[in-house]
Amino acid sequence: RLDSELRHASHVILEQGRRREPDEQAVLKLLEPVLQKALPGCRAIVYGSCATGLRVASSDLDIVIETPAMPGILHQPPSPDKLRMVSEMLSEQTWISHVKTIPHASIPLIKALATPPRASNTSTTTKSSTTPTTTTPIALDLSFASSAHRGPASVGVIKNLVANFSEMAPLAVVLKCFLKTLPIGLADPFKGGLSSYALVLMLAAVLRLRSELKRHFEGFRFATDDVKGGGGGVEGYGDLAEAFLLFLETYGPGFDPAEDLVVVFPPPPPPALPPWLQLIKRGGKRESAFEIDTLAVIDPLDPTNNTARSAYRFPEVQSALTQALTRLRATADAARRSFSAREVKSTAAMATEESSQGSPSAGGGDLGGPSGLADGSTSTGGNKLNKYDDTSAGAAKATATTGRGEKRFPMLESFFGGDLRLGESKQGRKRT
Repeated sequence: RLDSELRHASHVILEQGRRREPDEQAVLKLLEPVLQKALPGCRAIVYGSCATGLRVASSDLDIVIETPAMPGILHQPPSPDKLRMVSEMLSEQTWISHVKTIPHASIPLIKALATPPRASNTSTTTKSSTTPTTTTPIALDLSFASSAHRGPASVGVIKNLVANFSEMAPLAVVLKCFLKTLPIGLADPFKGGLSSYALVLMLAAVLRLRSELKRHFEGFRFATDDVKGGGGGVEGYGDLAEAFLLFLETYGPGFDPAEDLVVVFPPPPPPALPPWLQLIKRGGKRESAFEIDTLAVIDPLDPTNNTARSAYRFPEVQSALTQALTRLRATADAARRSFSAREVKSTAAMATEESSQGSPSAGGGDLGGPSGLADGSTSTGGNKLNKYDDTSAGAAKATATTGRGEKRFPMLESFFGGDLRLGESKQGRKRT
């Protein structure tokens, strides 16, 4: 059930993100003449989730502005005057609001809210113009190319991970949505939260760990039976659910951010050291240059860069992941108990029916043996009970739709800690 819910929910989330692409293109078309007026010859390059395809409905539109540089001279961070000039020109546009400059960040940034017009005419408009009919606002993050800016280069890394791990895209968008339901700031690196890039790298480390262990140990399975449900009628436990639970267990109760180091692409280990011990390196942080950072997730593009350097509120994220895993386990336990109760009741009903017809019980014993059914018995009674797998309370609730055509996801609702409806986009809502 968890596997099927993850697949369906991620499909809906990704589709909601894709539906926003025309609005993103409208923003870029409006932005180009503004930037050209401020910085002649510049280029606007999209990076982040809108370039990798891992966007959700509330994702920021990340843009790096590349200005012409003299041959042999590396791009330098923008001067305060340049930041102020671009910020002022953006503030004059009727489709842009809430402009804020962050000049002292490691990568200076201009944040704004862009609301492109729905009309086909997307020519530049200023505050003196009549405000056009608009779409849903898009958060805009404008930065400037420099030797320290790795945003555009990271796009290739993420696309490569998505191409190599089928679980990457669906799990990444579900986890992004989860972060955005947490208290304000936990998904914002400028407020001590976890950046999307660091989150994706943490997921990639888990997927590589899982792949390495399964490759080296035939038949290897992870200790997630408490959620998967075993043979107790909880259906659809596949690779997606296993990877999801492994992520929660790895970075929830099983992770020590003061000691552990996350390395997606570790250097070749010594011959005696297996590769899976290098991905999430227990105690490795003490031996690194990131000992004072709250969380260390190494950048594949630069081993000296900690992509989670600013995530000083990660303990709050870790606590939320631990609580979510606890809720998920409780929901799975309740589903198993509910199924077991129906199983016993159905077995008794069949035994009574067979007794009244004068036929012996097919399962052995007085009532056909509930324990025999639980361990995958192929008796007539066991096969007959399989019809209840898809009509259990959890399955019925998961496949039911509300009056507004929204899907219900009981397992994911327990993970998110609230009512999760994926119809009209409610992703990105803040929970108080």
